[in-house]
Amino acid sequence: MVGDLKAISIEHESSRILMEFLKTRLDSQETIEWALSLSEKEIIKRNALVKTLEIIETKHLKEPWFSAWQLITQSWRYSTHPENLQSDEAYIIKARFDSNQLSSDLVHKIIDYCRPRLCVQTLSRFTKPSKRPKRFRDILSASITSGEIGPLSSIDFSKIEKVEFLRELSNALDTTLYEGLVLGRKLGVKNSDSLWRLGGLSYVEFLENQNSDGDVDEFHRGIAPSVKLLNASLKRLAQLAAAEVKPYMHKYSDYDNPILCRLWCSLAMSASLASTEDITRLLSKISAKMFWSAQAFPEIAVLRASRFHELSDKQQTIILNRIHKGPPSNLWLKDITKERLIAVKKYVKAKELTRILVGGNSLPHKYEVWLDQHKDDLPEKEKFNSVLFEFIKTEDSSAESNLVKKTSFEELSGVNRIEALELSLSDPQVDLGENTPRQARNWISSEENLTKLLTDLDELPLGHRNFPNFWKNFFGNLNKFNKENAEQLLTLIKTLPDSSISFAINQLTDFLMTWEALLKDQIEFLNVWKFLWPKAVLITNKLETENEGLEYDKVNPDARIASEDLETLNNPVGKLVRAFLSLCPSVDGTSNPFVENEDLGAVREMAMKASGRSGLIVRHLFIESLPYFLMADEKWTSQYLIEPLKSSKVESLALWRALGRRFHFKKVLKLIGKTITEKVLDNSLSRKTRGSFLASLVLESLNAFLDGRESVIPNPKIQQLLRQVDDEVRIDGAKVIFQFLKESSKSNNDLSAEILFNRSIKPFLNSVWPKDNSLVTRSISATFAKIPSYTGDEFSDAVDQVSPFIAPFNCWSMIDFGLYGDENGLPKLSRINSTEKASALLKLLDLSIGESESSIFPHDLSDALEKIKNVSPKLVSNAAYKRLAALSRNP
Repeated sequence: MVGDLKAISIEHESSRILMEFLKTRLDSQETIEWALSLSEKEIIKRNALVKTLEIIETKHLKEPWFSAWQLITQSWRYSTHPENLQSDEAYIIKARFDSNQLSSDLVHKIIDYCRPRLCVQTLSRFTKPSKRPKRFRDILSASITSGEIGPLSSIDFSKIEKVEFLRELSNALDTTLYEGLVLGRKLGVKNSDSLWRLGGLSYVEFLENQNSDGDVDEFHRGIAPSVKLLNASLKRLAQLAAAEVKPYMHKYSDYDNPILCRLWCSLAMSASLASTEDITRLLSKISAKMFWSAQAFPEIAVLRASRFHELSDKQQTIILNRIHKGPPSNLWLKDITKERLIAVKKYVKAKELTRILVGGNSLPHKYEVWLDQHKDDLPEKEKFNSVLFEFIKTEDSSAESNLVKKTSFEELSGVNRIEALELSLSDPQVDLGENTPRQARNWISSEENLTKLLTDLDELPLGHRNFPNFWKNFFGNLNKFNKENAEQLLTLIKTLPDSSISFAINQLTDFLMTWEALLKDQIEFLNVWKFLWPKAVLITNKLETENEGLEYDKVNPDARIASEDLETLNNPVGKLVRAFLSLCPSVDGTSNPFVENEDLGAVREMAMKASGRSGLIVRHLFIESLPYFLMADEKWTSQYLIEPLKSSKVESLALWRALGRRFHFKKVLKLIGKTITEKVLDNSLSRKTRGSFLASLVLESLNAFLDGRESVIPNPKIQQLLRQVDDEVRIDGAKVIFQFLKESSKSNNDLSAEILFNRSIKPFLNSVWPKDNSLVTRSISATFAKIPSYTGDEFSDAVDQVSPFIAPFNCWSMIDFGLYGDENGLPKLSRINSTEKASALLKLLDLSIGESESSIFPHDLSDALEKIKNVSPKLVSNAAYKRLAALSRNP
């Protein structure tokens, strides 16, 4: 008791000191970044900050600092960030639907997963903090996120017959939707131009993405999941009890709110929910942008075309008059030419009239005559066979690049064609047919036009090659070429003027990185690499703004500064270094490729001499491939890669992070293993990096047991580290045990799962992994619970070995025990094929599932219990079996 009171006293004193420190520092960028680095476990610090904000009067905390702190504290309200939700959460929800387990608990689970949440982060490294911020966006980055749609898009709502469930689900999702809209208003979402801040919403209804197996909003986090599920739920509820949906229709008939208006239009496809008067009223009152922009408001265009035939003649005339009048000029860029504006208006009018025809309607004679007279204004008219033309592809409506008619590019050649493409690519972006930037890009990217372009480029005079927009699109859209073209393309790059190289440097370096396999045999490849390198270094270093200086935040030494988030891919230097690494040949330790190939060695030295951010990126990427360089040239590697790691300079943190990108084994650990053990406890590195280092040490111990040798890092030291680190780091050490067992048995036919378990994992668990009860957490338990299912016939022994590390955790399905689904045509539960294994599984489940009424248990627990019963009937009388059986009967 005395110890508890003392701990509380210390906590209170720490909180008081921190509050005093914060009072005068709330209007500081450093304090904001410190607060954003706090994890969910740092409760004392968070509470101290919240209390400080409560006692500071608003007049002492001016805007935009007040709004920024409001956003930060609100983002802390939800204990689980959507991106930290279990990866199989959506699949579990889907499985509950499939098995018709429709309950209030499922509704809560859906809301927890889909609820829009504030995601507040530090500013991008490419954004320079303002010395005199005027908006909260000058201080931090805020957006709305949630769980992803994933498999939820394939839920079959037509099978749901429970009106009560649909009513509860719709009501909960409706509340969640409005929560998201309120959050959006806080982020400044006022009109359709800023809807991206809500996370994006391509289409209200579930709609298959033709380029993948998922939904068009498959990867949209934010408002999309709740809107799409609400739409599906209300549509099914309308089929069963239409009267219950009418209040929602009244609520959503907000012409000024783009999300609610789109939801209303989707539901209004049903005549039982919206009359023709309702539809006419909406279409006559909505803004010009909502009426005309089928890409941004597809539901409006689809509703207009799909129910047009139900409208009275008078109602149709109102709609047609608005279409015939055409869109207002202010929907386009101010610098669009008058001729192009006239043409684009004709195109949009023709498209919307055609959409009405495609919807199975007829048009008055004068509109059909107008369409016939302007058929050339809609090049894709013959392919326009769906009201959702822009969003779906059919056998008759292939890619847009193939829908457009042959343009004047075909009629040109040589310099004239390149000049025409450059001019077109420089024009404003408009939604029009002929010779727009889109048409030019499509023409350039067409495989059938590559030969024509290469012929044109051969004819270009050396002094007449400054076509920056063309080069950017040409090298950025090369989809296919052969070895004969490769030499010509590389030679061509060396003739480009500096201005074009600077403008297209990202596309040029991306070209070398992406097509390295086809280009690397060309003599000119390394010459082109060296030609582009100085410009790549110059431009990459320009990205380094003042706020990216590699200096620690004085408020928080654990902040993830720029060195912890070094961008190594999306810049010219990173791409060229990756192209170079791809060139490096395989090594076996008997030869040095950088000595045998002088050009390769020269490129390596050229890269290492880069200064500034570019130099840091080079060392970062080289250290990611440290094992390769050690094998190829150990002396050089020790001098230029290992020594910088030992530096006390803050820049070395970026290099340690690079080292943490992969696991390291015996050879690397012999050189820097002692330092790695120190870095595991170094709070100036992120938890992710420290976890990776700990995992490497655990792997070394497992491999040492397997090989029958001493571990490079003594096992007592590894055990000590496992005790000292926090749980978020320790979990990486646990996960790698599971990965080691799972992957090693797959990749080595001589090592069965049983051998791996007995020779390596079992002795490691017995002698290295600490058995302290205080270290048995939910996350550790969830990881160890999966191990037995991958040990083959050693399942029972494996359960005994992991039992000391198992405590109740949130196990949603048998996925958490590796026993969900089928394998080789048989259920994974068929592995439980003996009384001993059945008893072990019962023990594992009993340890993992809590005894309180609120404990989470697998939705398919009954399947596991049925298997246990069939294999060993006598276990039915076991107290643990009875307890679990009672749980499974009361979902």
